[in-house]
Amino acid sequence: MLLLYENHTILAQSGIMENAPENTLQETYKNKAMQSPLKSLFSEGQWEESSSTVIHKGEPWRLSLVQITNNNDKGLWLAKAVPEIKLIGSALEARNNQIIIAFIVLGVGSLLILWAAARIATPLKLLNQTTERIRHLDFAAVQTPDSNIIEVKELALSIGVMSETIADFLETLHGVSNNSNFESLLTDMVTHCKKTSDADYVLLWAADMEDRSCLSLAAHVPEATSATQIDFVQLLEDLPDMAAALDNHSFYTFTPQDRVEVTGHLPDALQRAWVLPLYNREDERVGFVFIGFNHSVTPEQEEKIPFIQEFLGFASLIKENWDHITAQKNLFKSFVEMFASAIDTKSPYTGGHCQRVPELTFMLAEAAHKDTELFPDFTLDEQSREALYFAAWLHDCGKVTTPEYVVDKATKLETIYNRIHEIRMRFEVLKRDAEIEYWQAITQGGDSASLKQILTEKHRKLDEDFAFVAKTNIGGEFMDEKNIEILARISKQTWMRTMDDTLGLSWEEEQRRKHRGGHDLPCEEHLLTDTRDQEIHWTQSQKKAFENWTFKLTVPELQFNRGELYNLSIQRGTLTAEERFNINDHIIQTINMLNKLPYPEHLRRIPEIAGGHHEKLDGKGYPNGLSDANLPIDSRIMAVADIFEALTASDRPYKKAKKLSEALKILAFMAKDRHVDPHLFQLFIEQKIYMQYANAFLPKEQHDDVDEQALLAIVTPPKKDTTTASQ
Repeated sequence: MLLLYENHTILAQSGIMENAPENTLQETYKNKAMQSPLKSLFSEGQWEESSSTVIHKGEPWRLSLVQITNNNDKGLWLAKAVPEIKLIGSALEARNNQIIIAFIVLGVGSLLILWAAARIATPLKLLNQTTERIRHLDFAAVQTPDSNIIEVKELALSIGVMSETIADFLETLHGVSNNSNFESLLTDMVTHCKKTSDADYVLLWAADMEDRSCLSLAAHVPEATSATQIDFVQLLEDLPDMAAALDNHSFYTFTPQDRVEVTGHLPDALQRAWVLPLYNREDERVGFVFIGFNHSVTPEQEEKIPFIQEFLGFASLIKENWDHITAQKNLFKSFVEMFASAIDTKSPYTGGHCQRVPELTFMLAEAAHKDTELFPDFTLDEQSREALYFAAWLHDCGKVTTPEYVVDKATKLETIYNRIHEIRMRFEVLKRDAEIEYWQAITQGGDSASLKQILTEKHRKLDEDFAFVAKTNIGGEFMDEKNIEILARISKQTWMRTMDDTLGLSWEEEQRRKHRGGHDLPCEEHLLTDTRDQEIHWTQSQKKAFENWTFKLTVPELQFNRGELYNLSIQRGTLTAEERFNINDHIIQTINMLNKLPYPEHLRRIPEIAGGHHEKLDGKGYPNGLSDANLPIDSRIMAVADIFEALTASDRPYKKAKKLSEALKILAFMAKDRHVDPHLFQLFIEQKIYMQYANAFLPKEQHDDVDEQALLAIVTPPKKDTTTASQ
């Protein structure tokens, strides 16, 4: 700042020379001023008041020149130079502060807007993702967001209910296609109804397939509720208008407090009830659904009634299909039992075998199922139980192809009848011939006393020989070589046939008779005969069946050999090798017959189970010679049941029924020799299964004391090998 005369003389200064001495020259001041923003003043001639901007050292300065009047003296001038930055600094600072504040406010506002937008947009994005999943038919992963915006919240709730309902419906469809448990399916249905209606409990009564008026509570939720004690039949009687509505396929609702008829027949807490009928496609009523509310019903719940009605239509379809499946199962079961009973009825001596074996099989199978120590890998679920049931009933179905006279052959000479009578008649002929010879000798003058003695001896010898043949025919004792030689000696005796034995024959027997050749009558024949016409050969169709024979069962050369001497010479029992093959062949026929049936997946093991009950753990059984490594537990169980039933059966003509102790002792030695599973025998004894069976099926005469410890000591089963005892 400078105070000057108009002649440029500097009177006072500030900011030009700080702390300048008083004797400082005017020229010095001017030089300093020339170096300041005021230098332009000294280059101007005539001054005027002004305000302008000058640039000094690259910065703008505000230069002002003001004339000072002092007692009419206008020669003084005040020049001031101020940096513009100082003049507008506060304004700039205020401006900058305002800008900063504006940006801060704008930033905070933007953040608030973004936050608010996010709060609004996030639920909408989630809803968009949800609808996208629904569009791709993915209802399981649907999640609905929560929002404070009423419209968004209601939309999310609606989408959630819709997706959950569709998911439940699809889950029910999946359950129908994969679940074979009818009760479980109906429980799922009533659970979905409870969830959809927001009811307190839902109960479903199913009508019996045979009698639609007979109702049973098939499903209810929740499990623990007193509402399960509702007598629906009584309710139909109490509310005839409800019964009429249900008869017309209509939905019915009522408030128990308004209907005195139902007082005491419904839970006290019940405030509202919905009742819906179930009809199948044949317009038969197959059930009822009772939906109970212990609170007042809202309009939103009422709106769901049409959907529930449609949904329960699906329950009607399930019931109808299940009725058809049950009918088919019952038909197959009844057919199997009828077929097995027919096999038993075919032979009066084995009647009941096919019916008793399943009973004993399941007694033992249930025990094995519960024993996790000896049989950790054997379980009986619904499907395996059904397979074992049918296998047990059909285990001897091949016997329908076996002649009953072979199955029931009680004596060695028995075919359709016991041929011992023919042989006895031949002995009678020889006795008559001896008597005729006696009288002829008497008429010719012979000594009656000596001739009588000879006749008596012949008769005694013939009676003795016939008694031996008759005893041999029983097959109760072992036929050693000595006895066979006696038979051969007896067979060499002859008698005279005077009649033609080719008369009165069937064409098949006549064809076989030709192989023996003819004889002139009268002709001499042996007392016991083995002739070619007694040999019955396999037919061509039968031989063809043996071409691809995979069974380990030796096929004999003949189908049957009815030679009398041949049959009487059987060393053990009453069956020839040919008849034994025919007996054993029943299991092959069983397998062949069962393999021809079309099974559902869980029944495909029936031929394997039924066809293995004559196998032995040592591999010496038939028809496949399976060892313990390949023999399933089911077949082993059935083998024990089959043998024990046969040992204790009291209706077999070829043996007497054995008492419990005898049968168990035989079974024990079979277990010791690994003909049957020793662990099953151990279980059979320890769990007293034999006694359960005896109490149910054996007469008291066969009950006797059983020494269980002695029986178990016979077996002494080896250490369990779990790798070979799997089902």
